[in-house]
Amino acid sequence: MIFNTTTWSKYVFIALEGAVEAVPAGKLELLEEGIKPVGSTFVYGNKYVQRANAAAVDPVSMLLDEARKSKEVVFQPPAGLALFGAIRDAAPDS
Repeated sequence: MIFNTTTWSKYVFIALEGAVEAVPAGKLELLEEGIKPVGSTFVYGNKYVQRANAAAVDPVSMLLDEARKSKEVVFQPPAGLALFGAIRDAAPDS
């Protein structure tokens, strides 16, 4: 069976400690074959990394300190995974 490959972009929001509303943290690009994710990338937003109370979306594979050092950092999931752990955990189960 051959699936169509689709790429889409979505903004990722995060609820920071002490904040009333979630704020945009960055942009996720997802590559899917049919409905199965096969790859993704994430880039922190410039305004987000400048926030004093910013927190890493995924402290294992999306290190905020790296994004602060270089605004051109494009994160990819570790170990050949299609999704970042934090994104996978936050996504619906089906």
